[in-house]
Amino acid sequence: MARILLVEDDECLAETVEMWLASHGHQVILAFSGTDGLEQMRFGEFDLIILDGRLPDMDGADICREYREDGGKVPVIMVTGNSETAERERGLQAGVNEYIRKPFELNVVLAKMNALLAVSPKPEA
Repeated sequence: MARILLVEDDECLAETVEMWLASHGHQVILAFSGTDGLEQMRFGEFDLIILDGRLPDMDGADICREYREDGGKVPVIMVTGNSETAERERGLQAGVNEYIRKPFELNVVLAKMNALLAVSPKPEA
């Protein structure tokens, strides 16, 4: 079981992904804004972060950059509807580990998530 932070402003989509991941044994914490998500990243303990690329209050790449500058090491999957190469490059430079384009299939999210979790160091107890 992994503890996942899902930062997504579309509450319906967030709840659907949360239920899907929970049905596969994961614990999901939701944040519906960039500000709340960044706060959760700074003070919560997670194995993986799924981050919307465009939130009303903050850009996903900026959130990831701030998280990495604060020393955050947890893998980040960026979910975006934008297919522009420049946005992907900006996100990768900010520390995003993987991209998923909207609309997406839940199996793809789970597969990419499991791949990142398999190679990520586990926090020491």
